[in-house]
Formats: sequence, structure tokens, C-alpha cells
Amino acid sequence: MARKGDKGAYEVGNVRIITVEQNHREMRHTKETKAEMSAKRTGRKHKASTRAYMSKKMKGNKNALGHKQSFETIAKRIKTRYGHDYQPKNAGYDIFGEPL
Repeated sequence: MARKGDKGAYEVGNVRIITVEQNHREMRHTKETKAEMSAKRTGRKHKASTRAYMSKKMKGNKNALGHKQSFETIAKRIKTRYGHDYQPKNAGYDIFGEPL
């Protein structure tokens, strides 16, 4: 059940029946809320015991071993993350040093 604009009471006329996934897709944080959430996490680090646990769990992880992403995939990811097109420093070669 979701409220229109996440405002008001849960009452007839102000709610609709949707899945949790749909409700989460519609969620929008304000700039103030985003800044507040960021400030709460800034500077926080995992404890040494947690880092050791995560390190131990990742030992032997071979999920993407040998997988190479295509130039197009890398360029798309850079455009999405940084907002500009990927332009290799060595014209004619991709970031792995392979000819285009």
C-alpha cells in the first residue's frame, strides 16, 4: 500500500495497492535528505574485525576472473558515472592497451 506523494494518512482516496518494489522505484529523496544521509556516513570506516572478515570471505573469489569488458561497455560506464565521453590518452588503443 502506498500513499500519494508519501503524504497524508493511510485512508481511502489517498492510497493505492502496489508492490514494495514499485513503491521503492517511486521514492525520491530531496537534496537536503541526500546531504543528511551523506553526512551521516562520511568518515565512517569498518572496524578492523569487519575488514578482516570481508577480506577472508573474498579470498578465492573467482566470479569475474578473466572477464574483459568491451570498449563500448567501459565508455558507457564512464559516461554514466562522470558525465563525459571516454577518450583514451593513447589514440587508437583502449584502456587495456589493445587496438580499437
